[in-house]
Amino acid sequence: GQVMRVIITFFLVAPFFSKPRPSPAQIAFLAPATAALILLVCIFIVGRPRRLRGYPALAFTAVIVGLAISILAVGGLNWIGAIFIGGAAAGRLSGSGRWAAVAAITCAAAAVGAGLANGVTYGSALELTVGPVLAAFFAYSAWRRMELVEKLRDTRAELARMAVAGERLRIARDLHDLLGHSLSLIT
Repeated sequence: GQVMRVIITFFLVAPFFSKPRPSPAQIAFLAPATAALILLVCIFIVGRPRRLRGYPALAFTAVIVGLAISILAVGGLNWIGAIFIGGAAAGRLSGSGRWAAVAAITCAAAAVGAGLANGVTYGSALELTVGPVLAAFFAYSAWRRMELVEKLRDTRAELARMAVAGERLRIARDLHDLLGHSLSLIT
């Protein structure tokens, strides 16, 4: 969790120190928007033990993707990491593959739009298209795998409880039969 927070913060803060430097007007928007995105992603998503479900997850996804798109639109291609992080956050938050795909495609479309506005080449446009989609896919599949592992652990624990209960029942039956046989012999 901590390593992911550092990586996310680095990718979102590093463009402030790269060239071309953002203008003061851009910084006035980018600084609070980047801080909000870092807080949302690092505090409420990274390391969160349970997945949000339903409308809260959709609202969170919309806010994060909207922040990532607006950061990219204002900051330019130096802030492409924001859209990748937005795609990954959408994949992590999405309760279904469909919502993850919709959010990833939205991020990819915004990235391509920003790229075309800045005159990128075909290879860069391909990277801008595939990057957010892959980030969303990997985040979704990793979270899904973690959920399945948790379900398997719960199932294993339940099976162990059932085995203990079954063994207790068998011992109780054997004890009952032995006691009944002993009492009948005494009688």
